[in-house]
Amino acid sequence: MTNQYKYRGVIFSTKLSFSAAWGEMCKKGKKGVVDIIRTMRKLNCIDITLYRKLFDTQIEPMITY
Repeated sequence: MTNQYKYRGVIFSTKLSFSAAWGEMCKKGKKGVVDIIRTMRKLNCIDITLYRKLFDTQIEPMITY
């Protein structure tokens, strides 16, 4: 028996709690934001429009799935 099960990136628990899944999504979202910021710093790019576009295409679908 197991207390948690991961299916398509979403964690389901035996207590029907969504907190584990929410925590995992937050962790993935934070990592993605940090990756975008690091890449933009390496390229010396501080364009907020580009950041928002990257966030909308890379991070938002991941955290709203």
